[in-house]
Amino acid sequence: MTTRKFKIICNGLSIGFIFISDNNPQFPNCIVATIWPFERQGNWTTGDLELVVQRTITDIYNTGTTDELIKNDLMERANISIDSCHNFEIMSY
Repeated sequence: MTTRKFKIICNGLSIGFIFISDNNPQFPNCIVATIWPFERQGNWTTGDLELVVQRTITDIYNTGTTDELIKNDLMERANISIDSCHNFEIMSY
């Protein structure tokens, strides 16, 4: 199974991950994708920084669906707004 991993960055901070997998043994001839959005609460200086997972979404897509369409669909469903970020990027890692 091949999995592509992406980090979602908003204003220099990581706000989530997207995983896109081909050849999943449970769903042959489909693409399985997951978004794991989170937000930071607290801070380093007070020692109470934690990552709080929002609503994780997993879905199945047709093999002809591009990674860009999958990423955009998952971000919309997870209520991640590009407009709220001055600097937004999705990077492979």
